[in-house]
Amino acid sequence: MRMRTKMLAVWCMVFLVAGVVMATASVASAITLNLSNLPGTSITFTGTGDKINFNPEIEPGHDFNISSQTPGVGSIGLQGNITGTFAIDTIIPVVADIYETGNVTGLGTLTIIDKALAVFTATIDWKTIFTVWGSGGLNAEAAMNILPISYSGSNPDLSAFFSAGGGKGVVTFQFGEKKLLSALTKDGASNSTSYSASISFVPAPATVLLLGTGLVGLVGLRYRRKRQG
Repeated sequence: MRMRTKMLAVWCMVFLVAGVVMATASVASAITLNLSNLPGTSITFTGTGDKINFNPEIEPGHDFNISSQTPGVGSIGLQGNITGTFAIDTIIPVVADIYETGNVTGLGTLTIIDKALAVFTATIDWKTIFTVWGSGGLNAEAAMNILPISYSGSNPDLSAFFSAGGGKGVVTFQFGEKKLLSALTKDGASNSTSYSASISFVPAPATVLLLGTGLVGLVGLRYRRKRQG
């Protein structure tokens, strides 16, 4: 019985160490792609329905390009779009006349076109929005909000992103004058500004599973020893 307990302890430690190693490797290999809106494009807030839209160029019709990558391979210059209409929920004044937040509802589509014209497509959910004076952002909590739908190309960054099973995107924007959410969404208002964004993938679920298995096993063994003692 004692030998079996020792073997269980060894296997739990193996799972735990493997999870830690995989988590470290995932963090080390995590890729962030930074996006910049193209000239003539904008993020627009409209008072009617408290809506948010990403507006593309007329020609060739793209919203952004990838301006930098960390670490990444061969993605700089790729272009894409963010489509869909998003709505701002109840606005919460955190600090009067300075800081406001709200939830964002509605799903959109993130599209990136690689150099071979293969298309990466994902569903995107912005979750939250905030403004502080004239600056603001979407999904500032960096919660997972990008779920890959399809990609069959060979770009290593997009392939890694897709294989990870999901990721997160964050947007920042700034107005030349102080504008809070309540002003951006005032009935009849229409406000447009430039923006930048970043997307990054998260560690694979298998990493979390290994860590969890190891931890649960060790806790169970400790409890068993206490009962036997």
